[in-house]
Amino acid sequence: MKEMVSTEKLLASIDEKGAVDFLRRLVSSNSENPPGKEMEIALIIKKELESFGMTAELQRVEDNRYNVIGRLEGDSRETLLFNGHMDTVKIGTLENWTCDPLGGEIHRGRLYGRGSCDMKAGLASMIYALKALAESGIKRRKSILFTGVIDEEVFFKGTQKLIDTDVIRDCVRCYIAEPTDCGLASSLQGAAEFTAVIYGKSAHTGMAEKGTNAIIPMADIAVRLKEEGDRLKKLYLQRGQEVFPTINVGVINGGTDILLVPDRCQMSFDRQVFPEENMESVIEGIKSLFDDVCHFYGVNGHINCNQFFRPWKAVDGNPAVEAVRRAHRNVTGSLPREIIFRGYAEIEMLNRYGIPGALYGPGSIAQAHRPDEFVSIEEMLTAAKTYALIACDFVTENI
Repeated sequence: MKEMVSTEKLLASIDEKGAVDFLRRLVSSNSENPPGKEMEIALIIKKELESFGMTAELQRVEDNRYNVIGRLEGDSRETLLFNGHMDTVKIGTLENWTCDPLGGEIHRGRLYGRGSCDMKAGLASMIYALKALAESGIKRRKSILFTGVIDEEVFFKGTQKLIDTDVIRDCVRCYIAEPTDCGLASSLQGAAEFTAVIYGKSAHTGMAEKGTNAIIPMADIAVRLKEEGDRLKKLYLQRGQEVFPTINVGVINGGTDILLVPDRCQMSFDRQVFPEENMESVIEGIKSLFDDVCHFYGVNGHINCNQFFRPWKAVDGNPAVEAVRRAHRNVTGSLPREIIFRGYAEIEMLNRYGIPGALYGPGSIAQAHRPDEFVSIEEMLTAAKTYALIACDFVTENI
């Protein structure tokens, strides 16, 4: 009964107005990446953590770019990791926004601004959950580590720095506050990014037959990639799955003038990869498709897989997943909707490091990276309460 009362008091003690005001401060801090402007928000977060008794420090990753590391110590070194990224994508064209992208405006229960959804609301939820726990007086047998990291939107340098420096060596469970609509993402799609180049032979357009048009075979490759995407869609729908791996041609460039047969064409595209697929097989399949087209047209070319991010799926019995289910149900009265997260997240890096985890956070990934990005305030507060119960359950385990 004593533990039940403590839990109820913990949820009631979450400073909802303070959390919303703090989120507005985070949104008003421009942390676009590139170029990597996380310094101001890092200082805001460090000061907030220290205000309620967490020890906090800045970890240099590169010039003027620092992770924030906060600790809530328990009796043992066994640690729960709350991780979130501080950087955002660029604001983009201001004319496409109907509100101030750095204003943190609130309309009809939604808070608007760049990064509100991805993932400053998640950061605020985690921090205010930890604030409630720190001020609750609940005895902590175990410890909690909060990390606000740089560069998730580009090269993941922040989380990689945590791994390389063993900051997270005592962590046995982790959560990343990516926007899942407060659903539980226990799997993650990966991606492979490609650049392909085809070489033709230039000629005057009046005698085009004397040249070899590099655009034509590249256009055929684009069509075949679409056909492969259609095949994947059909396959997954037949299995009863509503989501499926996609292929997107993002950039294509070829030719210099309408009067010249183009002697070069370059295309960049990506292939999303689901957990049940093999990354190496997917990459080889794309390269084989490219080689077949080059052979058919008798042209030379090359294709590179520039980078790839492996998919991830939580193993059965993952303690982080089970803890989300329990806590979310206690807060809302129902189990969280379970999803595959359709974007990359650093949970896969942490899993490779040996830390089981899960993705759970406020906001919709469909709103991320768009003009008029927003997050539901109700979802943010639900996430804060869920994180608070997860943290409380962890630090009081076996008491």
